[in-house]
Amino acid sequence: MKLKELQKTWNRLGKQDPLWAVISYPDKKGGKWAPEGFFQRGKDEISNFFEYLNKLGVAIPRRQALDFGCGAGRLRQALAPNFDKVVGVDISPSMIKVAQQYNRFGDRCRYYVNERDDLALFKDNSFDPVISLLVLQHMHPQYIRRYLAEFMRVLAPRGVLYFQLTNRYLGSEDQRASTDGYRENMATGHRMRTLIKNVTPEPLQQLYRTIRDWRKEPLMEMYGIESSEVESFLKEHGGVLVDAVEKPFAPSKWECFWYCVTKS
Repeated sequence: MKLKELQKTWNRLGKQDPLWAVISYPDKKGGKWAPEGFFQRGKDEISNFFEYLNKLGVAIPRRQALDFGCGAGRLRQALAPNFDKVVGVDISPSMIKVAQQYNRFGDRCRYYVNERDDLALFKDNSFDPVISLLVLQHMHPQYIRRYLAEFMRVLAPRGVLYFQLTNRYLGSEDQRASTDGYRENMATGHRMRTLIKNVTPEPLQQLYRTIRDWRKEPLMEMYGIESSEVESFLKEHGGVLVDAVEKPFAPSKWECFWYCVTKS
């Protein structure tokens, strides 16, 4: 999936059901997340992050934090009391709009829509923690690698990169199709698209594509990179792996790792 298509998907999700799109519990779909419960999840995750660093014996400066793929802002709002400034970046304008609506820290939190496959809007060594959870797994590996390299570039000395990424899919390809819906939908729609392309003028084709896309529920694609490859890639870009922990992830057939990385 190209970045423009990824942005289109997440912009729709941000308009339709932004809190569920970030934390996709089945019983919360359809606007059933209470904002208090959603943002409490962010507070718990950041509290666990600092406890985790303490156990590792890692202390970081508290100047500026980056929340990559910030969505509705659950992590950013939890980070704000702990840092001088917090920056949230997301590819979806609708998600950024929701995050702004829930912001309780004024100019201490800044928001950026980033449509590029880099973080060129930020200087080298800008952030003490760079955090990205439940984000990279929805991107094709070519973009995951690009952003990981950028994370290392913008990470400040003595800072920490903390991110989560699916490692590999443990089920069969048939199970994967039924799990994320992507391959199945690609196959079933091909014949109709070909027929319409052959007999319909281009303006009507475009209208059909627009209607078709809006009728279909947006699909969250899932990708992974083997942990050994991730570790090698980070090392090539100046990363020092402090810890990598496998943790359960839903859907359960995806193996998942949480990484803690410093800068050499």
